[in-house]
Amino acid sequence: MNLKQSLGGRGRVILTSSTLYQYSFEQQGAELAVYTRYLVEGIRTGAADLDNDGSISVNELHDHVREKVRKAASSSLSLSR
Repeated sequence: MNLKQSLGGRGRVILTSSTLYQYSFEQQGAELAVYTRYLVEGIRTGAADLDNDGSISVNELHDHVREKVRKAASSSLSLSR
């Protein structure tokens, strides 16, 4: 993804849990929204460094969070059935 071309800016990236027309996935009673929780966790623990090169790229962070949210959503759905 060419961030400069996509976002029109330099040195900044905006990651969001949903688009304008989507709902964000939340867990009742949690301090942070699911997306935000996994975003912070990925940075804090280094879990988002998917290629283990010592740095976390935006793509790695996004991929890490997307996978964690997908798993959380699917386990939440299976628990509610």
